Amino acid sequence: MNVAVRDLKNSLSMYLRRVKAGERLIVTERGRPVAEVTPIVSAHLTPEQRLDRLVEAGEARRGRGGALSNAPAVRVRGRAVSATLLEDRA
Repeated sequence: MNVAVRDLKNSLSMYLRRVKAGERLIVTERGRPVAEVTPIVSAHLTPEQRLDRLVEAGEARRGRGGALSNAPAVRVRGRAVSATLLEDRA
């Protein structure tokens, strides 16, 4: 649906209700499109569904390995890294 800027300003609440219901608005100025108002569909999606959408849009890609939390802890001899960091920052 197309709506002029002036009409949108005068009846914003009504148009927002329509957008919430799933309608897409094209905002026009002097008959030319200047903006698009669309409902936010990702607000109702799980994180997995959001990632799926990003992957489908080519904006993200899935990792190839497992989660980092599955990596074994590394034991290091000598002074603790945190102590060295605190010393460097002092």
